[in-house]
Amino acid sequence: MRIGLSTILALMWFVVSSFGSPNAEGMALLKAAYPGVQLSQTSPTDWRIWGREFGSGISPCATAEGFIQEFYAPMFGPLPTGFGLIGSYTLMEGKFTVLHFGPGGSPLSTSVLTLLVRNLPHHPLVLVSGNFVGSQGPSRGLQEGPGVSALPAIPYPAHWIEDAQFAIYAEGEEPRLAYQVLVDNREWPHRVRRYIYVDVATGEVLGERNLVYHVDLPGSVIGWATPGLLPDSYDNLPELRVLPGVGVLGGDKRTWTGYDGSFLLNDVGTGPIDVTASVLAGKWARVQTWIGASEVQTLTAMPPSPVVFELNPFQTQYGTAQINGLLHVTLAHDFVKSYAPNFPGIDIPITVNVNLSGPCSDTDYSYVDQSLNFKRASSGCINTCYSTVIYHEYGHFCVDMANPNAKRDYHEGMADVLSAFLTNDPRLFLDFFGPGTGAVRNLETATERYPSKAEEHTAGQVIAGAFWKAKQHLAQRIGDAEALEVFRALWANSLLLRQPAVSPMVVIDLLVLDDDDTAVTNGTPHWESIRSGFAEHNLNAPDLPLVNFDVTLPPQFDLPDAPHSATVVVTPGLSDPDMNTLALNLSVNGSTFVRIPLDMVNPVEVPFPPQACGSVAKWYLSVDTVAGLPAYWPAGGPLAPALTVYSQDTRTVLYDDFESDLGWTVDSIDLTTGQWERGAPWPTYYYDGSLAQPDGDFPYDEGTMCYVTGLGNAGDSPGANDVDGGPTILTSPRFDLSGADGVISFATWLFNEDNDDYLTVKLSADDGQTWVTVRQFLSGDYLPAGGSERKWMQTVFVASEYVSPSNQMRLRFEVADNPNNSVTEAAVDAVKVVRFECLSDEVTFTARVEPTAYYGPLINVTATIEFRDPASGLVIRAESGRLTADGTLSVHVPPGNYDIALKGDRWLREIVPGVLVIDGGDATTFVLSLNGDVDGDNRVGVADLTTVLLAFAQVSDGPVNLDGIGQVDMQDLAIVLGNYGRIGPD
Repeated sequence: MRIGLSTILALMWFVVSSFGSPNAEGMALLKAAYPGVQLSQTSPTDWRIWGREFGSGISPCATAEGFIQEFYAPMFGPLPTGFGLIGSYTLMEGKFTVLHFGPGGSPLSTSVLTLLVRNLPHHPLVLVSGNFVGSQGPSRGLQEGPGVSALPAIPYPAHWIEDAQFAIYAEGEEPRLAYQVLVDNREWPHRVRRYIYVDVATGEVLGERNLVYHVDLPGSVIGWATPGLLPDSYDNLPELRVLPGVGVLGGDKRTWTGYDGSFLLNDVGTGPIDVTASVLAGKWARVQTWIGASEVQTLTAMPPSPVVFELNPFQTQYGTAQINGLLHVTLAHDFVKSYAPNFPGIDIPITVNVNLSGPCSDTDYSYVDQSLNFKRASSGCINTCYSTVIYHEYGHFCVDMANPNAKRDYHEGMADVLSAFLTNDPRLFLDFFGPGTGAVRNLETATERYPSKAEEHTAGQVIAGAFWKAKQHLAQRIGDAEALEVFRALWANSLLLRQPAVSPMVVIDLLVLDDDDTAVTNGTPHWESIRSGFAEHNLNAPDLPLVNFDVTLPPQFDLPDAPHSATVVVTPGLSDPDMNTLALNLSVNGSTFVRIPLDMVNPVEVPFPPQACGSVAKWYLSVDTVAGLPAYWPAGGPLAPALTVYSQDTRTVLYDDFESDLGWTVDSIDLTTGQWERGAPWPTYYYDGSLAQPDGDFPYDEGTMCYVTGLGNAGDSPGANDVDGGPTILTSPRFDLSGADGVISFATWLFNEDNDDYLTVKLSADDGQTWVTVRQFLSGDYLPAGGSERKWMQTVFVASEYVSPSNQMRLRFEVADNPNNSVTEAAVDAVKVVRFECLSDEVTFTARVEPTAYYGPLINVTATIEFRDPASGLVIRAESGRLTADGTLSVHVPPGNYDIALKGDRWLREIVPGVLVIDGGDATTFVLSLNGDVDGDNRVGVADLTTVLLAFAQVSDGPVNLDGIGQVDMQDLAIVLGNYGRIGPD
């Protein structure tokens, strides 16, 4: 693919402005400096660092900059060019300062690092989050585009195309270079304005982004001002009320009415003066009507006698819509500013178009020109400019100003919250379909749960319903008025943390904002209400421990015949620990747990005595709280201890995420429906709303597939494809643990409303002739303590605890609903068997590396070599190191036949199959032919090109210096461009 300058600029913009989740090395450094700090995440681009204070400074900015200087590079890599402060605001009545950093200092950046600092004398840092939203935002700042003539076909008329730019589309599994095409039909009744993303290489339409936020729940009013929450109708006639925010002009003086509708024009003289009151020049709204006369009135006044204006005196729908627009936009603005005085971007008069023609469903907030647009009554449609519709649309404006890259479900949900919290009524768009038809959405009865794949207005009810339910939970404890004040402030201020999408990370934001000290892990004043309300929509708060254990294990912790020591730092959680009771509890090879007392002063050394090769140790840490309650690490304590198998080598002999068929078999006995099937599960819900079949596979493995009982179809009832009769039996392929031992792990799911049907796990060492029961799970096992949301559960055990390991091992999962009297669903995923070996001898293997397009010293090259099982492709051993001056790399490995892969730090991977590794064997030659992989992801692409551009003319002996000569120059750029788009073998 030929790459022009504009493409390079687009690619460079993308890499400079993006980052993923903190890497393990960076988090280890942070935890070493601040024990107790936590990382939570739903995806690599949606995460939070939180839990306790983890930085300080002489000012909020100094704290933020100190964190970036110390931890940004270890967590994310080199600091991007132009990375700087985008903006900062105080939150929660001065309790916090939030600071946003991004590339180029642009507030429109789609990749933002957010830091929240508590405003105490030492300015502690209490929250860091990162949000990369890719193509959600417009591609502002790219100066060159491809030109309309260069575009492939798109599904819109050519005359609608207004602009085209290169951009990065990041909604799929990986970012793709795309044309971002702006289309606009400029027709008011049915406005279409969208970005279309088209793959540069293939011409495929990757997705669209609607730049006009339509609302399907608008309303209308007529009269002076429509009272209450209902639209204008003969049953809800307008009432005269004071109007804040009206523009008033007299001579050369201009002002606006206050909250009580009064105004004062200074220094206008003592003679007659014409004074004009106008909705066209409101303080926070410029109301423009598209039919009928504008509500503008001019009277002659004689100072100092007061002059009184009465707008919309004839109470027509066209005049009422104008008054409603100005009144409710002003009320919404003042409401938001009262809880977040530093809320950015909304202290401007927004354009409010009223009495537009067209379907009432075309009422919208326009992202492009930041206007609110309402329809007039016609063809059975109400006039849509009335209270809750206006509040919802103004909510879109607030979300847009807080984060221009917020996704649609978040937009819709948070806009709903503004309406519900301003009115303290969960019913939205009352009587939209006519008098007496009621609310279109009701947050009190909303049932949508995260993650939602529904249309964005429905999906938005996840977060909107969660806010309302949390407020209701708190109201039961402290009263409704007080609870409403708490959650109004949390809603308004949480917007300024720039979360772009609905996810459980929102709950962490609220807990941090609610916290009254600098340690969220010891609870917050309203933690229980936040947790309970958001859990109803599957936005689950993190579990807060009684005591925090921060455990660090040394490298090679499981090597036999040597003493080892772990390190633990114990800090208060919901309770304070009694350090006099801190102990290690250790069981070796099935013996009774022995309690070993530990020191009382942090950091505490945890000594482990040496164990023979093949030994199996189970262990946990324990401490009592000052109230006498036991706390453990791991949290399950003696019921789910940590497991250490002492060995000299490990080998994964089976790993199955079920993305492909590795040979599992299914047998069923007296089964009607619900046989084990491999595929992506469809969610089904029991009649009380509980999730029966999961809404996806195990979330912590690759892909989307698992084994599930009866795949069914979207929309199936909970009992349509569940297990009836049975059992249905899922049996693994054979695996080999002969002469060794192994750790077997897997993830399972079970739902059964009667809690009387089992998911049984069995193990065989004789190829299935006989079976030993390893576990029996009940449905209640999958509900966290105190929780209502079912979760996947991981299980780990050692094979030798149940059978004598052999080369004919099999694993089995059985489930039945017999007698057939309930809804029963089960699933299995992420099955892994790791063999532990005690080796006697290893041999030396030597790789000779011949790199191309490289002219520097070979000792500057680092290579990783993998020894793979030829049958399964699983990696048995991996080693890394620098090449010698003559280009060799030697490692120790058990003798055997391997497929050997070698990855140089500038080159794509090369694989030599079928290599027999024996004592005294000859060196194997690897020709590394494709240079240009700077970032080591085994492909030459966007990130590699941008890294070379950013380092251009710099001196380096690292991977960015592709040719090894010493300086990044045109030769290095030519290498990456010449191999652009190439991918090495897996």
